[in-house]
Amino acid sequence: MTDPPNTPAPEPPRWRAALFVGTLIVASLGLAAVIATFNFHVQVQPDLFPREQAQRDCRQIMVDALRDEPALCTANAVLLGSSRTKALADIHVGDNRFLNLACDDMAPVEFPAYVDYFVEACGREPQTIAVALDFYGSSTHRVSVPNPPSYYIDKAKNPTYQLGLYDALSVDQTRETLAFWQDPKTRKHFRWDQVKASLYPSEKQAKKREKRQRRQTKRRVRVRKLHDVCLEQRVYPAQTIGPAVFPEEFKHQGYYREAYGNYQLDPRNVRALHHLHASHPTSRFVVYITPVSHVLFSLLVDHGLVDELHTYLGLLVDEFGAVTTFLDPNSVTSMRANFRDENHLHRATADLLLARVLDDPSVDVPKDFGRTLTAENLEAYRDELKRWASAPRISASRRKKPPPPATMSYSQASARPRVEGSSWSDCTRHIRDGIGLKIALQGAPKGTQLEVSLDSGDRYELVFRHRQNDVSRTEVGPKKRVNGLAVYTIDLPGEVGTDVDEVWVRPLKGDNKYALGHLLIRDP
Repeated sequence: MTDPPNTPAPEPPRWRAALFVGTLIVASLGLAAVIATFNFHVQVQPDLFPREQAQRDCRQIMVDALRDEPALCTANAVLLGSSRTKALADIHVGDNRFLNLACDDMAPVEFPAYVDYFVEACGREPQTIAVALDFYGSSTHRVSVPNPPSYYIDKAKNPTYQLGLYDALSVDQTRETLAFWQDPKTRKHFRWDQVKASLYPSEKQAKKREKRQRRQTKRRVRVRKLHDVCLEQRVYPAQTIGPAVFPEEFKHQGYYREAYGNYQLDPRNVRALHHLHASHPTSRFVVYITPVSHVLFSLLVDHGLVDELHTYLGLLVDEFGAVTTFLDPNSVTSMRANFRDENHLHRATADLLLARVLDDPSVDVPKDFGRTLTAENLEAYRDELKRWASAPRISASRRKKPPPPATMSYSQASARPRVEGSSWSDCTRHIRDGIGLKIALQGAPKGTQLEVSLDSGDRYELVFRHRQNDVSRTEVGPKKRVNGLAVYTIDLPGEVGTDVDEVWVRPLKGDNKYALGHLLIRDP
């Protein structure tokens, strides 16, 4: 008996495998779409869910802006630094238009990658690179450790991020979404009433959502000029100079004590600055040390860090040839009224840093504010710091500014017209609650309308006067669709000089941060 011939087993139809793969792909895409929809739903409605609404990272905003806004590439210089420098925004100084790449708690190890990204996005090297450094930022001690630059740059190039799905498809966001829709007591069962409320929000919740969607998160293409008229006093000079008698309490004192108490120079920052310098040989480098108040300088001295400061300055001089320091006691740092806190200057005062470093003659800078160090005078500077360390201490309670004037001339109020949305704190004139601000119209042109910019979040009364008598009144604000300064146009009740010779701006209701940007008389 012969064996039957071996016959191969019949192959399964190929269409079955293709159908299986296709079904798997469609199901995966459908599941991803459902997850993304619910995650996005939770993200855009923080008023419906008990969650902290995360702020967009300054670094991501900066990278996105360079990718999306070609106008930023008209800058021929870049400014690097931390939160002390971030407040300057994009700024013109002489022939330099600086694109400000500074962010909160940005360390020198991050600088090279962001300058390289500027070169990649704009297709050219910056003519000038200004590097703003702070001494305790050179330490290994960090208050926070942000993601590396590659995280933000790669994220900006990711197609899912450009479509707005990057965070919506993340595992962490999915877990957060599931947690919000579970019963807060058991964390096991879904609360369908919460789901229903989020899908059909109340009228109040819908208004909150609309307001949130109007907020600007993208970087605005507006460039400040360093020599623009400043309606507030730029600097309050100290009469006596020196380290301070240490106050019992001051803002963030625990952080500062820890930063100085555990100071150790981070060699990664030094290597990063060398890499930055070597990678851009055609660019002009301007390096300076940002100031702190005389209270923090006293803390530096008390921790015996004068020699460490000298060592750090020596490394910078060796690398760049020169460095300008604002750290020692001077007429600006010895007056706490020039600082928002012990670590950050007010913006109007911070403008003086670049004016000094770049020798801009259009801004009046106190002569003792800023000193350029080279190999020739570095040792003498250390000896001077040690003399300061042993000098008598002066009062630290120099925080109170003189009250802003209650009157202003028309020529000053009209010298710097603002656009709507400008920063309410950028060299504006503070208006005192209960007193207001009177603008005399002597020298004003003939016109039929008044244009005025005021803080958008507040309500004001404009009183038109003639020879100390009220002629008419009108109320303006708040403007809810505007962040910063709001511009209002009001018809004048008569002819300037003949019927109206003064405008009295009176705050009515707000956050006590009342501010005037400009006031103009014009025709329609």
